[in-house]
Amino acid sequence: MLATDKAEAKNNTAEEVGISEELSQLLENGEVDQAVDLLEEHDISHSKDKRTTYGGPKSSSDNQIGTQSLYNKNKSEVSLIGWHKYDNMYGVNLNCVMNWGHGSAVDEDGPSDAYAISFAGSRWEPEPGTFRGQNSPRIDMNPEGVIGKTNLAVSTTGPPYNNYGSFRGTIEKRDDEDHNVYGHFGHTWSPFDLPSNVSFGIAYGALSVSVGGAGDSWVMPAPTIEI
Repeated sequence: MLATDKAEAKNNTAEEVGISEELSQLLENGEVDQAVDLLEEHDISHSKDKRTTYGGPKSSSDNQIGTQSLYNKNKSEVSLIGWHKYDNMYGVNLNCVMNWGHGSAVDEDGPSDAYAISFAGSRWEPEPGTFRGQNSPRIDMNPEGVIGKTNLAVSTTGPPYNNYGSFRGTIEKRDDEDHNVYGHFGHTWSPFDLPSNVSFGIAYGALSVSVGGAGDSWVMPAPTIEI
């Protein structure tokens, strides 16, 4: 499912109208729709996209949503919004809502997950020190993207068996044209927390995941915005 929306270009910026702190709090709380309403209320140029995956019984070999056919993956969503902060600086925020059909010890505590935001290095430059995310102690950055490590394991206290996370930062536009920015979420798991190694790679429009040992992984379809 694809839901894309781009606001008409406006002259206002988030810092000029003084909503940066309020906006940040809404995004921290996962209130993406309210954050977009706030941007629209103040005529701030922005773009948003959401991808939704509906799952069923899946096997680990089909690279879809599921864990070795042991439970269903219900509706999971990844959304990305971007907005004009000030001058050539733009805020980007990635939100993930993972919904499992049933709890499972197989996915209690995977090796690592990754939020990632990618872009053309010739068009954008990430602003060091601005990227942060929930439960993201380590952030990797290269000229075409930023990765925040996290872990959105299935809740063992449900139902509902779900988890939520977000990742945000600032990127600088190198010219006056609009360009694509992509949001990614990669999930890994290791049955019953068996030893497993995982690594992530980011490039323009793509997140790669490599899992060794007993682990496995999937990557959500990437929302795409133009700002």
